[in-house]
Amino acid sequence: MKAPIIQNEKYILMPNLFEKIVKEVFDAADKDHNGFIDKEELEICIQQIIKGFSDYTPEKNIVMDEFNRLDEDKNGIIDYSEFKVFVWDAINMVYKGMEL
Repeated sequence: MKAPIIQNEKYILMPNLFEKIVKEVFDAADKDHNGFIDKEELEICIQQIIKGFSDYTPEKNIVMDEFNRLDEDKNGIIDYSEFKVFVWDAINMVYKGMEL
């Protein structure tokens, strides 16, 4: 039986690979190892991702907008399942950037 795939536009990503990526990025972003991502940790994570592609430094309001978008239950922290959205969006942005 074939493993299910996640497909978005022109590429596919095996779920087990996606989960591995999410876990690695989450663990790296969760600096205090409390199992959640706070605003400062997200800011550092975003800066590190962008640093690989550009000298751009996002303004605080952009980071806050992203944090508020991801914090679906509005409890002031991002849990693992909420963080998956961030990783999926980051993968899409990288992929689309590679097309340009």
